[in-house]
Amino acid sequence: MTAFRLNLPIDIPWTLVDCSRDMMDWQFCDKRTPPPFRSSIALYAYEPKPEELPAELCGRRITYLKVSCSLTGYQPSAAESAQLVEFAEALDGVDLSSIEAITREYFGCYGVLLNVAVFPFAEKYASQPDLYPHIVDFEPKLRDFYQAATETGEVLTASFNKVATGKSLGSTDSTQSSWKGSANVSVPKEVTGGPTVGLGGETGQVRTETDQQNWAIESDASRERREGQSTTTQLSQMYNLLTGYHAGTNRATFVMLPRPHVLQPTDRRTFVQGLRVIEGMQDFFLVVVRNGEEDRIKVDVQLQTGHFPESVDVVDVVPEADQFETRSEVLGPFTKRCLGLSLVEGAVGAVADGLGGDPALVRTKVTDGPQVFDGYSEDGWEFDTSKGDAGHKAIAERKLDADTIADYEGLSFHVRTYKREPPDKVLIDVVVDNKNMWPAEGAGKAKFSREYEVFLRRRKQADAGQTANVAGLLVTQRTLCAQIELGECIRRVPVAGEVLVDFPPPDWPLLDESDFDLGSLIDVPEPGLPDTREPLLGQARKKALLRKIQASLLAAASSPGRYTPGAVGFLQSRYLQRRLARVLPAKVLDRPARDFDLVDPSLRERMPAEVTVRDLLAEGPGTLARKVGGTRAEAQALKTSLFRSRTRKQ
Repeated sequence: MTAFRLNLPIDIPWTLVDCSRDMMDWQFCDKRTPPPFRSSIALYAYEPKPEELPAELCGRRITYLKVSCSLTGYQPSAAESAQLVEFAEALDGVDLSSIEAITREYFGCYGVLLNVAVFPFAEKYASQPDLYPHIVDFEPKLRDFYQAATETGEVLTASFNKVATGKSLGSTDSTQSSWKGSANVSVPKEVTGGPTVGLGGETGQVRTETDQQNWAIESDASRERREGQSTTTQLSQMYNLLTGYHAGTNRATFVMLPRPHVLQPTDRRTFVQGLRVIEGMQDFFLVVVRNGEEDRIKVDVQLQTGHFPESVDVVDVVPEADQFETRSEVLGPFTKRCLGLSLVEGAVGAVADGLGGDPALVRTKVTDGPQVFDGYSEDGWEFDTSKGDAGHKAIAERKLDADTIADYEGLSFHVRTYKREPPDKVLIDVVVDNKNMWPAEGAGKAKFSREYEVFLRRRKQADAGQTANVAGLLVTQRTLCAQIELGECIRRVPVAGEVLVDFPPPDWPLLDESDFDLGSLIDVPEPGLPDTREPLLGQARKKALLRKIQASLLAAASSPGRYTPGAVGFLQSRYLQRRLARVLPAKVLDRPARDFDLVDPSLRERMPAEVTVRDLLAEGPGTLARKVGGTRAEAQALKTSLFRSRTRKQ
């Protein structure tokens, strides 16, 4: 090996080794493309030449790997959606719009777990741990998000420095302080026997300090790059919470969680309030030190993503009744007799009406003009707009027993106004028109008698917060296994038994389903304190949610309920089966399961008659296996075959 040379750094000429082939468009101009919302992996490699490596590596080699992940949400495949719609169309009384709405659901990505492992190529090295390749460094290692907070709510500020190469730096620090005082003493002329005598004094201090520093920095950029850099590359990164693990072993693990406190860049409603979805490109750079005797290496990349559905009902954590204290005030009663026309007024009015004039009436001002009531915003009170009459938020009109307006014809309201005027006023104005003429009863007995109730509320200390009722986190997995031949020309070595993936791509399998309900996030009391079990609110709730997502991703690999990789898709998920159990009619859910042409005729024949479609949808594989007298695998196959059966007894 030659001496280590200080060459100018080069941009790494990455070689694409392999990618998620099901995301490639294999047919030219067939007017079809793979689904856009599906994660993918691309693997790149580069290896410095042996003469560029320092002698201290003792014959070992350095390999650079770049893993580019396209992170997206999750949607059922076209084939899965078609099977679900076909299943619903063959049944009577099923609302197809609700079934189609399920197929169009989008599951945003709220967690990412990436595992990258490197292995020796030859089997003889597999039993020698010292000859395993090791990941000695990677980027990014850590990205965190800090929120400044103080106990009493002060505003914190910070200064940020910009690092740059310059010729000089100048700064001036000027401090000026001043103190001024005076005193006056007067001695009356009665004491001095002459004119009044006065004494005065004044002192002051002004201090100014100026400090200026100048220096010059000269550097040879080419020499610095020779000494400090060998290669450079550009990475595309999203700023989310990220932590890397296990440097120095043959694998690296990266966990990405969504950013809290950040608004969504789109108008798509997301129920995870304050958490931003993780979607876009993310690159990971790894430095591998490997055995120099081999010119090949194996790389195993596993990408797991956690998803929540977007179209769910968002509700308040704390009921509105517990968020506010309420009260009401009654204005009135307003009672006044509504006089009618006298004989003379009636006669004159009849003549005027016959000549095309306005009909005769008597106008009674019940409130004697607009009445204004104020002061409702004192001590934090506000109008409770959730109550009141239609069109009259926060105010309701109460008709008293003495009110007889509706008992007689010919009476109408000329003005009938009762409303709030934010922030703290209520306006009431009532004027009644009476067209009755004596001696009709409506001219002498009609009476307006009503009162008005004003509804108020004041917020308590409890913060409302929001949650959503969902089953849990859907964890999907994508794998990329590549064998790389290194040297002058980097190329992919085919894996034994591999086949070209055709279009359309296969179903996107699920790895795990974490059954935690966001509404169940509760505050854990300190030791020795009573367990109040109050829901977490605000920032504490977001932090608890992030911890739940992280724990679900990390536990998916060792979960006892973990699905066999590639065996379970959207149609077999507990999430879909629970959704169907809520939207399918009872006559479908209560039908015996053996009425359907399921996958295993012998298992269908020995299936008890009491096992219904509801059981296939709602029960887990273990419980269902006990009911049908089979294994968990057979029970899972039954659940799957429900959507693939073609012949059904109606």
